[in-house]
Amino acid sequence: MTNKLENLNNTMKNVFKGFFILIIFFFLFFAVNLFISIQKNKSKSAYDALTSEYEKSQLKLQDTRTHSWSGAEKKK
Repeated sequence: MTNKLENLNNTMKNVFKGFFILIIFFFLFFAVNLFISIQKNKSKSAYDALTSEYEKSQLKLQDTRTHSWSGAEKKK
């Protein structure tokens, strides 16, 4: 009888160890995933935001300057 109880006790210990290890892996994965998502969505500083807006406006101006209006003037 004690042998069966010892086997059951060892089996339960192994089950709980496995369950505990799975929970640890889950929390590690969740922590890494959370850290990566925070790094991706990190808010920009005011300088970075203004610089990127300035660069976007410069690109828009640069695009409008590439059009040639000489063809439109000749048709008039």
